[in-house]
Amino acid sequence: TQQIVVVRAATNNVLGLVNSSSSGSGAGAGAQFISDDNAALANGDRAGFVVFGGSADTADTIVNGAGITAFATGTLSSTSAPMELRFETAPSGSTTRSTRMVIQSNGNVGIGTFSATGILDARGDEVRIWTGSGTNTNALSSGELYVEGDLEVDGTAYFGGNVGIGT
Repeated sequence: TQQIVVVRAATNNVLGLVNSSSSGSGAGAGAQFISDDNAALANGDRAGFVVFGGSADTADTIVNGAGITAFATGTLSSTSAPMELRFETAPSGSTTRSTRMVIQSNGNVGIGTFSATGILDARGDEVRIWTGSGTNTNALSSGELYVEGDLEVDGTAYFGGNVGIGT
């Protein structure tokens, strides 16, 4: 049995998709967002989106502060469907969402960039890789990288500027 269930209660409003007819690795409930105007989606076309938001006041002004959007990264065909997912958020003081992270069709992940050049490409003022329990005074300026714990380099490390060892 397949169902669409809408639960509306004072504290919880949920849209549920229920598939109780089968189980297994290829089964389960799901949702599809399909863009179909009888023309192939082309590079840059938005295929679908999910937004998250809420009421901003008692007049039911709705604002969307976060979203996940899928875009075609090439022309879709019966044998190829190149897409990327963009994760968007609005900063404090704004209702305008900006893309913060992209998962490209080739699997590369870009944080702070649309064009990741490697499996993980993080760009911004500073990058921190840490547990949160170490010193919070490192990697505070543009172009800095802070690694808490061991850093293993298998290959050649290139350093531009001063290098302090044991300091």
